[in-house]
Amino acid sequence: MTGMATAWAAWTKFHAGHGFAIEHFLNPPATEADLAAIETETGYRLPDDLRELWRRANGQPDSYGIASPAPGTVISPVFGSYDFIGCAAALAAYRDWTEVLEEQGDTMNDGITRREGDPVQAAYWIPGWLPFAVDGGGNFYAVDMAPSECGTYGQVILMGPDEDERRVLGTGIAAWLTDTARRAPPLDNEAEPPLAHFDMEYAPHVTV
Repeated sequence: MTGMATAWAAWTKFHAGHGFAIEHFLNPPATEADLAAIETETGYRLPDDLRELWRRANGQPDSYGIASPAPGTVISPVFGSYDFIGCAAALAAYRDWTEVLEEQGDTMNDGITRREGDPVQAAYWIPGWLPFAVDGGGNFYAVDMAPSECGTYGQVILMGPDEDERRVLGTGIAAWLTDTARRAPPLDNEAEPPLAHFDMEYAPHVTV
């Protein structure tokens, strides 16, 4: 098994243990044309972890729109409190951020910091940051395809209007999922129909 396959197996097992049957709430796989369209427009090679993930599923339905958790007992975003988005939504978000950068330029970066020791740029958004999960409020988990010196291509970062500190949450999606599945608390059930989530943003420093 690849690193991503092993990580995904651990991820689905973790959720199954808390009543969320992930595999029943995923979209069909992305096509090679879907993946190629992102690479062509962004000018970056997709990280292997994200490519493999989208080959498994082209995102998930809106978790708030799922009527029943069957065959499980809870409904959850795939990534904590963030829904897994597909290629089209990721590319649309990338285009939106590109337009904002063109309009506002470096003024976007006012007040943005990075966590000490984390190899990520202290910027609001830069070309090379590709969202793959969204919380519904404009905040994203993204892969960093333009990391700072000593950073890792495809490392996972957090960005969005509610996030002024840039942090590296994992050296890649596989490492991030593996570590989170190992250390995360049980899912926190919130509402009826049961919607569950947990925080994936507590990751330790990824130091240079």
